[in-house]
Amino acid sequence: MNTTAEAAEAAAPIFETPTGHPPGQRLWRQHWVDINLKDEWLEALNALTVLHLGSICEGHPPATARDTGLSPHVRLRWWRTTDPAGLQCFEHEAIALQHHLAGLFRRQGDRVKVTLSTELSLCGSRIFVRRDVLVLFMVPGLRLSDATARDAEAWFEQVIVDARSIDAAFQRL
Repeated sequence: MNTTAEAAEAAAPIFETPTGHPPGQRLWRQHWVDINLKDEWLEALNALTVLHLGSICEGHPPATARDTGLSPHVRLRWWRTTDPAGLQCFEHEAIALQHHLAGLFRRQGDRVKVTLSTELSLCGSRIFVRRDVLVLFMVPGLRLSDATARDAEAWFEQVIVDARSIDAAFQRL
């Protein structure tokens, strides 16, 4: 019988350091997160009602001269399953989301990618429709661990404001 500690150890990443955790990361609610991500950001993004936090990265410097490193990003996702009659609603939701997003993300250097997808599943004689929205916020060149940390912090703070706005818009759809 595995204890919680044994289960955590078995699930630990293979790139652990001798101190027992991935380099540059810390444990937050049983998840390894980048060390410079603030608890308040993680709490805020996990408190969204409709959108779910898929991943978050503080940004990392290049490993080599040819490498570009990783940009800070926040990936949020919303999905729901409905019957085929809901397909027309999804188009309405996509248009509403487009209008809502047009008023956001006017900051220099921001990149926002929104992916809308529809999946049809057949289960016996029933057809189910899964609607999926992925929102990816990115900003190249910032890092929480270098001279751009203040700008990166301001970017994360604004992403939370924008994520809450999108979350509220989805609640109205």
